Amino acid sequence: MAGCFLDTSALVKHYYPEIGSAVVDQLWNDPANVLFASRLSASKIVLSALMIMAMVALVLTFILYSAWMNGVFLRCPHCGKIGSWRFNTAEPPVEKKDEDGVLQESTQIRICRKCAKRVLAKWSDHEGRTFEKAN
Repeated sequence: MAGCFLDTSALVKHYYPEIGSAVVDQLWNDPANVLFASRLSASKIVLSALMIMAMVALVLTFILYSAWMNGVFLRCPHCGKIGSWRFNTAEPPVEKKDEDGVLQESTQIRICRKCAKRVLAKWSDHEGRTFEKAN
């Protein structure tokens, strides 16, 4: 009876195919082998998985925050569809800036992709982003 000690990388090779996984799988599947792993290896794998989940959650939070800030979740005032816009390139945005050149307010015409009606998208640093029916 042979005894083998598996470190963290060998345990990962058993569950995640990479170079060297075949050797670990042979050891794992041989009934004559007795395999040992430390508790530290298991905790390192769990900690790595938790770190990956935390990074994914952080990225998703950033994506959703960016979408919210860009008005993706705002409804069309005409038909109620959420976040389905295209910009009217014939009418560029109108921007108001302060004496330092910092943007204070912006308005732009958007077209709803569902009902094809014009929507006035307004943004200001005090009120945030709003949509209104355009004339």
